Amino acid sequence: MIRSWLRNRRGAVALEVVLGVVMLVMLTDLGFGLYRQAETSANLRRIAATYADYASRDKDPSATEIQALVEFLHKTRLDPLHAAFVLVAVEKAPDDIPTALWVVGHLITPGAVQVDPDLNQCSRILTDTVTMAATLPSVFTMEDNEVIISAEVCVKRNGDLLYDHSIMPARAGSPAEPV
Repeated sequence: MIRSWLRNRRGAVALEVVLGVVMLVMLTDLGFGLYRQAETSANLRRIAATYADYASRDKDPSATEIQALVEFLHKTRLDPLHAAFVLVAVEKAPDDIPTALWVVGHLITPGAVQVDPDLNQCSRILTDTVTMAATLPSVFTMEDNEVIISAEVCVKRNGDLLYDHSIMPARAGSPAEPV
């Protein structure tokens, strides 16, 4: 029966149409997936810049205001993705390695009962939270007594971690830890 259907010209055309439609649907889905990934990456870049810019302007940042900013940025740009936000103030003492003054982190996991362990490991700047030694990119240099603010944002989309960060000088001097 299948052989006669395949030999029949109408059957061959029908098979080609079905295969063509399946391929078109797969390519469309791939295109939408790539678009969503690119849109999320662009949003991460904007969020990290906004987050760092806000924190770099204040000498005495408010933990409540930072939490409200994180929730707003998540709601407007990343909802319903799980996200980690990390804010770090790094200072370089004269003739010393850069060290973190403080670290503030926020995990937002809408509808989740437990936190995704991958998001806990999102911070890329700090490698040692005990000594607070900051590992900055090798192309990045700091002057003595300079203070920078690093804002990192990480989300999990379709099993992949997407990450971006922004580093800005602390414009108001050495900021106090947000309380």
